[in-house]
Amino acid sequence: MEKFDCIAYVPRRIFDLYEAAYSGTSETREWGEDAQRIAHEASDADHFYAERFALLYENQDLHGPVKVVVVDDPTLDRLYQVLPHKMH
Repeated sequence: MEKFDCIAYVPRRIFDLYEAAYSGTSETREWGEDAQRIAHEASDADHFYAERFALLYENQDLHGPVKVVVVDDPTLDRLYQVLPHKMH
């Protein structure tokens, strides 16, 4: 069984925004029409949580492994982080 320091439940729209606007470096990121549309249509709150997810996901070498669960439920309003010791 894999050990994770954190489990992140990410709404699909925030994960898509992360992939479109925040993943990779500015030199490697491609700003195609879809990426521009996703970034433009996203709310300020979605940008906030996409940035937080980017920090969490891209800095696993500093704080430990993160299990990512992408949730296709539009009622999920934000990124949720669960620490394993709080699951029991």
